[in-house]
Amino acid sequence: MNQRSALPSLLADVGRINLLGTKMLLHKKSTALLPTQARLLCLLLFALQASPLAAVRIRLNTFNDVVQIATGDNLVQMSDGVIRGDDNYSSINGFMLDDVGDTAGRYLRDNSLFSVTLTGYQHGQTITLPVKLGRTTFNTRSSRYSTFAEHTTVVNNGCVSIQPDNVNLYAGEQTIDIDPGNDISRNCTGSTVEFRYTNIRPAQGIRREVLLDLPSMMRSEAYQQLPPDLYWVNTNITNLEHWQGRVGASRDFPLPLDIGIRKQAYFTGLFLPSTTLPLKISYVDQQIRGYAAMPITLRGAFDPQFGRVRLSAQSSNRFALVNDSGSGEIPYQVATVVNQRRYPLNNNRSANAPIIVDNLNDVRQIPLMLEVTFAQPRSQINVAGSYRDNLTLIAEVPFI
Repeated sequence: MNQRSALPSLLADVGRINLLGTKMLLHKKSTALLPTQARLLCLLLFALQASPLAAVRIRLNTFNDVVQIATGDNLVQMSDGVIRGDDNYSSINGFMLDDVGDTAGRYLRDNSLFSVTLTGYQHGQTITLPVKLGRTTFNTRSSRYSTFAEHTTVVNNGCVSIQPDNVNLYAGEQTIDIDPGNDISRNCTGSTVEFRYTNIRPAQGIRREVLLDLPSMMRSEAYQQLPPDLYWVNTNITNLEHWQGRVGASRDFPLPLDIGIRKQAYFTGLFLPSTTLPLKISYVDQQIRGYAAMPITLRGAFDPQFGRVRLSAQSSNRFALVNDSGSGEIPYQVATVVNQRRYPLNNNRSANAPIIVDNLNDVRQIPLMLEVTFAQPRSQINVAGSYRDNLTLIAEVPFI
């Protein structure tokens, strides 16, 4: 992670160029994202519109295929990459079983699988995220009193467990628990057995888990094509679970979600057509002139409207080709051409400040041309032989 001009950025790729008097050799070295660098992503907090009351709140940062938790409700990244959140089912607090018109009833899981659409804050592009309602648990804080001839057996379709699952229970407070498991693609529906309750008291939430299938979304071509942006959704998902009174009405318990995923700009690599580039030498008007050009492609995820890339160069010999004996040198100029615009990377023997390349045309890759030139009077080159320098091209993408 670099800190330049107070702008935090990630050193994404470095090209090391060995300049010779007759040819230029370029060796590519990729810099991997270190764990300490990845953890810094979680510091990038962001503000969204106000969350729905008692919503499951989830804030994530993604960088290439890395997911980092920023903040949220009891967030955990499981071994398969799925993100699990838990808001302790706070929205059920205060629910009275007889609110539906009867003190008898049962709890039903109607559906566990759904998806939400996240919208980019800057660009307005959208992406679909598969979601699963996970385990839900709450204490009715009301006592079981009696049973009926119907609904004495639990209904379980694809769930790990549903409680209460039988009517042969001692009197006491009843805890409702539906566990669909962590298989993100497996649906779970069903219902508890039915009781009549007494000593009705306000319910108390214990657990409500939500599973986000980040791996599937991030592997999709649609996600790969998205520009860096803050993708978010505030919504209420209905028809997932409800309390059904034996006589009277039912009560649906919507799932409020507040999800924000920041897709960071990143490099996947700096790609070269070859590691060897001929340096053409010509003699014009008593001058020795040299020229070399190499197309380079920066690949990753870039922001075509608001993003930018910084390019700079470093030289072992202060931008001069030096012969093997160290007794002769040839100063040179290095520049990059992007979108038909030429950017000098050095001024005589000193490096220029990093140039800013913006108005990026492609979200997936940035083509550029690296040019090296020199013109030196023949009278000033007194030593024959090979002249060389080590040139480092640095490409950086600032965090949005």
